[in-house]
Amino acid sequence: MMINGSQIVLAGRFGRLSKDEAKRRLEALGAKVTASVTARTDLVFAGAKSGAKAGPAAVRGVPIYDEDALAAVLDGREPGTAPPSPPFTGVPGEPMDPGEALDLLKNADWSAFSPERDTVPLRDALQALERAHGVTDAHRLATARLREAGALLRHSDVHHGELNGHALSPDGRHLAVGSRTGDDYDRGGVLQVFEVATGRCVHAIDGIMGGIGFPGHARSLQWSADGTRIALEYNTNATGVWDPFGTAHEPLADAFFLASGRPLGMALAPEGRRAFVYGGGSDLLRNVVVAMHEGSVAGPPDARPEGTAPIEFSGPSPDEFEEIWNDEPMFVLGRAFWSRDGSRVYGEAADAYAAISLDVEKRQVAWILRLEEDPEAAAPEWSPDERLLACQRDGRLVITDALTGEPTAELPGYPGADVLCWAWRPPGGGGPGGRDRRDRRRDDRRAPVRPGRSGGRLRPARLGRPVVGLVAGRRAGRLRHRRGADRDLVAR
Repeated sequence: MMINGSQIVLAGRFGRLSKDEAKRRLEALGAKVTASVTARTDLVFAGAKSGAKAGPAAVRGVPIYDEDALAAVLDGREPGTAPPSPPFTGVPGEPMDPGEALDLLKNADWSAFSPERDTVPLRDALQALERAHGVTDAHRLATARLREAGALLRHSDVHHGELNGHALSPDGRHLAVGSRTGDDYDRGGVLQVFEVATGRCVHAIDGIMGGIGFPGHARSLQWSADGTRIALEYNTNATGVWDPFGTAHEPLADAFFLASGRPLGMALAPEGRRAFVYGGGSDLLRNVVVAMHEGSVAGPPDARPEGTAPIEFSGPSPDEFEEIWNDEPMFVLGRAFWSRDGSRVYGEAADAYAAISLDVEKRQVAWILRLEEDPEAAAPEWSPDERLLACQRDGRLVITDALTGEPTAELPGYPGADVLCWAWRPPGGGGPGGRDRRDRRRDDRRAPVRPGRSGGRLRPARLGRPVVGLVAGRRAGRLRHRRGADRDLVAR
């Protein structure tokens, strides 16, 4: 983290050092510490009750770090790295009988136990001991010590109602699932986290008000890029952010704008401290960006303004709308997602048959792209690298530059396509001069197939160049467009 030359704000209360001491030490590292967040603020260190300063920083997209990160920086470490600690000597080795394992665990210095470093080795050693001798006093002692350290030991069957959503953490290590309330509404829903490598339940949070998600609604759980926060659509139409490994039933931050009977969609920003949600009073776009650092944010149409003021978006003039739609539409973005750098939000206004890009820093619509006016047409899809958008329009398959909204290629349309989906094709593969048909057939057998509603399929591609395909009905075709030496557009 670059501290020298950065403009830093200290927000809230810190437990391990005073603000004066933190300011003195940061300034000794070359930082400029200011009292309030401005357009020049580079980062914020936030302690408890920091919403008054951290909220405006979050909605601006200014990086926010906690007290642990501040302590790391002042110690000369990168945030997220643990301070040096002595090794934990309580992991039983093989072969070891139950008595020896018990003595080892009794004499171990449990203050040196590091969950990130020592949990898996200890678990593996105790599993080996259990296979040889069953559950022993060594297992009971280890369980007691872990409980004393705050570990939450849970059974995998914790849900009261049906599962309504899931999300894989960005690092692929954890799978989060969320459920509704079941028959007893007051018990709330459950957020449960599994370890992917072992399939074990590693955490669960009970009593989430109104349950998580809604039947038939996707993307109701979303992780931050670093895996330390998770956003949930809960209590039907509220959005909240939790620590996925914390114990609090209430969210760290929440947003509420409309008392509807269904979730209205949300998108969590990569850093996990902003969200794109339904709300605001704009006549152009009924979505806003809200701060989700801590505390509550609310506003029209169904709540009084509360918390940090959200970002609303301006857009093209009414005359520009009339050229395309004959009137001035009011957009509501669905299937919204953030760019990786947090500078843009992309989405589809399905009722208006439009794809939209929003510039968050400028607080305005970057571009609006008209789509096929057919409710059964395949939805637009952005490429995995966020550089291209594929959509159908006027009977054609159109490939658009996602940054500018300008078309870069057009292909023949594919009536009846159910889904557009992007994949990656390796350099030199799948095109003229690339692999032969036998290679492609082998790929088809190894790779998963994504079916369309009427039974067609897309043969996927491996990592490499971006490829767009159509999942269609009975008819199967193949379209190829060569644009330069590095790109294939393939539809099957």
